[in-house]
Amino acid sequence: MSAPLLDFRNANTLWAGVIAETLARCGLCHAVVCPGSRSTPLALAFAEHAAIEAVSVLDERSAGFFALGLAKQHFRPVVLLCTSGTAAANFLPAVIEASESDTPLLVLTADRPPEMRDCGSGQTIDQLKLYGSYVRLFHELAVPEAKIELLRYVRQTIAHAWRIAQTPEAGPVHLNCPFRDPLHPTEDAGVSQLRAEIAAEFFSHLDSEASAAVQISARQRPTTTRGLIVAGPSAAADPTAYAAALERLLTRPRVLDGMRSRIREATPDYSMRSRAREILPVLMEAAVRGEPVSRI
Repeated sequence: MSAPLLDFRNANTLWAGVIAETLARCGLCHAVVCPGSRSTPLALAFAEHAAIEAVSVLDERSAGFFALGLAKQHFRPVVLLCTSGTAAANFLPAVIEASESDTPLLVLTADRPPEMRDCGSGQTIDQLKLYGSYVRLFHELAVPEAKIELLRYVRQTIAHAWRIAQTPEAGPVHLNCPFRDPLHPTEDAGVSQLRAEIAAEFFSHLDSEASAAVQISARQRPTTTRGLIVAGPSAAADPTAYAAALERLLTRPRVLDGMRSRIREATPDYSMRSRAREILPVLMEAAVRGEPVSRI
């Protein structure tokens, strides 16, 4: 990937640019942005990045489910961004759905800095661990500063969040992102001095393929020579290869939930919805004999 085009106008624009560039290098393709004041630095960074398609959705609840659908379609995390306050609360239904369906989401909620909390500031609620146990990881980022050490920290934290959203069990990750004023890209001459320290090498260790790799581990080894696999919802990017590998590895018949399993796209003849009465007796006989079922 070419050298990053970061915005050095002030600490907020540089901080947001590092976040966007890190995610792009990890493999981010889509960001769903809900307009708002406090999230301006991040919204601009995603909108201006050539490798990221930023989609603006006014209603936060709708945006949450739109991002959820994108993540299900593309089998990779999608950024979901909003401003501070109750806007973040409207993401909760989609976050719960993402958690229950093992769908990777990266939820970024802009927030006021710590000194503006619990003091009567407008559009401010407690956003820490807002989504409770429904996220795989929660972390509040530091307040942006134009220091190379902190920029390295935010780069590594974002890369770690990207990985956690996908493995070992995919799901939503929540990053709370405080920003101080100015939120718009006003000039700060001191920030431009960091140009020499942040070049392509700053992001060179980030690998989209390695970041997207998901390790699969067996939770329980088969203890019998005969058995039956009942597959429900699957987030396999290649349902055909997933189903074939599963059958080769375990040599067991498969029964797929025709309403929910993506593997049915590769093996539609297994659909219990349309052929349950016809298939089940044959599968049960094959299970008793210990024979793999490759086609019904």
